[in-house]
Amino acid sequence: MDYVVISTAGHIDHGKTSLIKALTAGEVTRLAFATAKREGKKLNLDRLPEEKKREMTIDLGFSYLNLPSGRCAEIIDVPGHERFIKNMLAGVSAIDMALLVVDANESVMPQTREHFNILKLLGIKKGIIVITKIDLADDEQLQLVIEDIQQTFRGSFLEDAPIIKTSVVQEVGLTQLIQTIDRLSKDISPKDYTLPVRMPIDRVFTISGFGTVVTGTLASGILKVDDLIEMLPQNISSRVRSIESHSQKITQAKAGQRVGISLAGIKRPDLARGNCLVQPGYLVSSRLFDAKLNLLETCLRPIKNNMRVRLHLGSGEFLARIRLLDKELINQGESGFVQIRTESPLPLTKNDRFIIRFYTPMTTLGGGYVIDPLPVKHKQFQKGIADTLAIFEKANTPEMVEQILLNMPARLAFPTSLSLGEAGATAKREGIMSEEQLAKRTGLPLSSLKHTIDTLILQGTIFRSTQGHLLMHRQKLQELKDKIIGLLDDFHKNQPLRLNITIQEIRPKVISDAAAKKQPCPESRRPSGRESAFGGNVPQYEWFFNYALDELVKETKIQITLNSMGSSNIFPVPRPAGRGSPPKGAASRL
Repeated sequence: MDYVVISTAGHIDHGKTSLIKALTAGEVTRLAFATAKREGKKLNLDRLPEEKKREMTIDLGFSYLNLPSGRCAEIIDVPGHERFIKNMLAGVSAIDMALLVVDANESVMPQTREHFNILKLLGIKKGIIVITKIDLADDEQLQLVIEDIQQTFRGSFLEDAPIIKTSVVQEVGLTQLIQTIDRLSKDISPKDYTLPVRMPIDRVFTISGFGTVVTGTLASGILKVDDLIEMLPQNISSRVRSIESHSQKITQAKAGQRVGISLAGIKRPDLARGNCLVQPGYLVSSRLFDAKLNLLETCLRPIKNNMRVRLHLGSGEFLARIRLLDKELINQGESGFVQIRTESPLPLTKNDRFIIRFYTPMTTLGGGYVIDPLPVKHKQFQKGIADTLAIFEKANTPEMVEQILLNMPARLAFPTSLSLGEAGATAKREGIMSEEQLAKRTGLPLSSLKHTIDTLILQGTIFRSTQGHLLMHRQKLQELKDKIIGLLDDFHKNQPLRLNITIQEIRPKVISDAAAKKQPCPESRRPSGRESAFGGNVPQYEWFFNYALDELVKETKIQITLNSMGSSNIFPVPRPAGRGSPPKGAASRL
């Protein structure tokens, strides 16, 4: 069975929850609900006691609807009050379709507009406009409401959206609404089950006999009982004890499905809404990411550099500061490249959508999407950064791999114990990245990324080391070769009486060993010969240096000979005037 995720949206008291009750096979059937209404009984699907007391949705509500085509619509009911926008945002971050609800007596209201703006910023493409309570409005009023709706949503993804007139009391329009949902759901792209498991957490609680339970909408992959998982950003490992969906125990869940998951070995206080359940090793949490930010035309004021905002991403709300990269200000209705620093680490992938709101007053500013989830720190107006982000933003997978290796060094480039700053600095200088880190940067599983890597290697665009599976772009390798030749030229100019230079002398000038020196090796593992503190016969940082030397020998730009002391001497070809030639019989080698 395929799943489509649908959310309500709209102003408070416009009938969103009543509509979902009447539509779905939740606690009551549509007929029972209508009968209860006529008899003056109260049937409520709201979970919280406060919601039932106030007769107002405060937090997210959940239900489902089996569509005629065989698909299952997972429905999320969101609160409409402006004070609970953060709860609404926790529910709509990964939906496929929206039901924008408008009361026939009140028409478009402030929260209708704000919810619509949020859906637009999140990139939602499918929607249905539902006019409720038509039993309380005459034909003239309905026509005015329809005209208001058409004017408000002109030029947006809802411009040509179906408008369904409904009454849950009279059971008018409900069948038509179900058929429309089913028809539109056929145009929604199917979920990718091959991606690693990822699920933003929207609820955490305990159940006697089950332990800690988390709920959410599975964003990608297939999750099975007894699978190992990781909770981010806490980096807590656990095992799936059991899975439930729609009050039924299941052995596996697929992307798009609403599930409750019982976890082994995790305590309730360790988790919270906004955490993310992922396949182990899939994502790395980060406090820094590059993004494209779009501001609403109705935004109260422009974005300034280093402004503190509320960031809504996935199912969580986080505090963050925005660094503008290509502008002094981002004004209302404008867009720009930014680097966002959060006050707590977040697990991210490329193209994740987010919303930003003012720290105070809490109104919606705009939103955007992640371009690079693991960048190095940028300065405002840094040369070339805007052009690089613009290319990376629209790149396909092969182009994205090239851009990362060429221009966008990660802060976690090597599978070592280096700190973020040290690893990032080394990656920036050397242009080297591991396959595992490349997968984290792109948000793609390594299994599918390997095909792209292998194709680029066959084309000669990138190179892979024989140890450590590190990658370097052809342009970076050429820069490395040019640097070696330049150092040889400088050496003979500055020291004309020296016959040659050894590899041991030139290597530190080409490849920075600063990071390696900060990682002392225990005596029991002290390296010998060409082995380094990172282990292996060929150090990870040195493989490409040796490969570059080998390429220069093949291109007859240098010769390498072994001297009587066991060191390798490098001779430029042609040799400097008056220097003679290397000893006869000397073997050229790395």
